[in-house]
Amino acid sequence: MHLLHAAKLAEDGIDVLLTSGEEEAYPLLPGSRTIDLPKGSLFSILGLDTLTGLTIANARYPLTDFHLPFGSSRTISNVAEGAVRFSFPQAAQSFSPGLMTFREPDLGATHSETR
Repeated sequence: MHLLHAAKLAEDGIDVLLTSGEEEAYPLLPGSRTIDLPKGSLFSILGLDTLTGLTIANARYPLTDFHLPFGSSRTISNVAEGAVRFSFPQAAQSFSPGLMTFREPDLGATHSETR
């Protein structure tokens, strides 16, 4: 439920970062977003809806214009090569909760993000 609430807050224009202290989650909405992850960081994308046109750049397993069905495990366990850029034009449904990316942070490093 926290993931859906975070996605809704992001849709309302509020910057959101969820953390367990060991992992972080960012809502990703239609459009583009770059998250500056340390090289070698593990990350996953969980589609909260069917996504079309998903692009992941600067990752060990990049994707271009990929169709991600709801519930797919295709975007689980990828590796950042540095700042990773995510983009997708829209979700299949009119309500787009976006998607989340999780990573294990490098506690000694800092990261930033841009939209």
